[in-house]
Amino acid sequence: MPKTSVSLAFLLACCVVSLFQSGRADDGVDIFLKAVDYQQSHGALITGRVSYSVVLTNGGKSEEEIYDEIDELAADLDRLSPDTPKEKNRYDASQTIRSKYSSERHIDGTFQFDYSKDKDGYSKVSLVFDNNPNDQTINIEKKKSVNGAKKSEGALYEAVASTVFVNRTASTAGDFSHFGRLRGMTPGLMAVIISQKGLAAAKDQIKSTAEAVSQADVGAKTLEIVETKPFADGAEAVTIESRLGGKITQRYVIVPAFGYICPLEQLYDQNTGNLTNEYVANDFFLNEKSGLYYPATYIESEYTPSTGALVTKKEYKIDKESLSLNEPMSPADFALDVPEGVWVQDVRDGKKELFRASSDGVLSLAPGGLDLSKMSWLSKDAAEPSQTHASDAKNRRISCSRIIFMSIGICLILVGVGLAVKKRRGA
Repeated sequence: MPKTSVSLAFLLACCVVSLFQSGRADDGVDIFLKAVDYQQSHGALITGRVSYSVVLTNGGKSEEEIYDEIDELAADLDRLSPDTPKEKNRYDASQTIRSKYSSERHIDGTFQFDYSKDKDGYSKVSLVFDNNPNDQTINIEKKKSVNGAKKSEGALYEAVASTVFVNRTASTAGDFSHFGRLRGMTPGLMAVIISQKGLAAAKDQIKSTAEAVSQADVGAKTLEIVETKPFADGAEAVTIESRLGGKITQRYVIVPAFGYICPLEQLYDQNTGNLTNEYVANDFFLNEKSGLYYPATYIESEYTPSTGALVTKKEYKIDKESLSLNEPMSPADFALDVPEGVWVQDVRDGKKELFRASSDGVLSLAPGGLDLSKMSWLSKDAAEPSQTHASDAKNRRISCSRIIFMSIGICLILVGVGLAVKKRRGA
């Protein structure tokens, strides 16, 4: 068996090895599996639109860690912009990284998704930073599964650079389809088993896997009910925990009567016992058209496994009136309005083709919606750019490359992008 398969099998086994240790643990497994099953069947969030605000907080880092990040970003800038003095790249990298850890960012946004297709997923996110309409980013993206591999294609508009980048870079925008729902590796593994073999067969397979490793002295207690308390409207919230080697690894709070929502999920590092990820959902309300509950507030926090120090926290506030769930959508609904005069740069597959919008136009995820050569409102920039345009083009390339090479999430990326572009324009 391949090493990866063995590791996943052992992880799954550790998640369920205590099935036979108490009746209450079996109850916890039942509730957990039913939550996973409901989440991908009757309670699935397959399409949605919502407006929201988010406060983005970054945890403190040591000077050594900050210097390491500055070194990494400066090296990227040196490679991507060799004509810029190294001192300038170093200064921009320092300003970008230090600003990331110096203050909160307030962001207003909209999010739209359609995951109703088996292999295709569509999303559109619009972000406005610190109430500044000129500091806006809009991203449309199609993610397609091809032979098990994920491929992306989309377009990203940066108002500060007056540029649209057509690219194949996957974003890491927040997944609103999982707000207030189970998420992470364990639910994902169990979801695959349930979808392939059904709920009963999944439980049988989990039991047999657990039996195979139950002889190992791992001190496992898995998916065990440790607390039941009132939630709302007479419903009960069930707290379920897993332990490995005497240390807690997972904690879930599930409310079966509210469609198996998950107000709290906490994941811990197995070696240190430190909290690594926490998802807190509050103020659930009923979306009447879909019949599903959704949280009005949602907080995602990530911590450093070795120390437990905060890395980043995102606190979302949902606009209840704007929320729509599971209403039909089409790829054409994921469109990007391009104003006249905006540059459009095609960076797919190593290309660097530059266009300019001679009039207002639209790019979309509909078939042919990103075929720039067929857009009558786009003119290819064949002439040698002026010095000003050349400088702008350099800024655009650097900005896009940061999005490509920095993998800290689209919100954090765009904070850096906005700062870097503004500073370069002001230089």
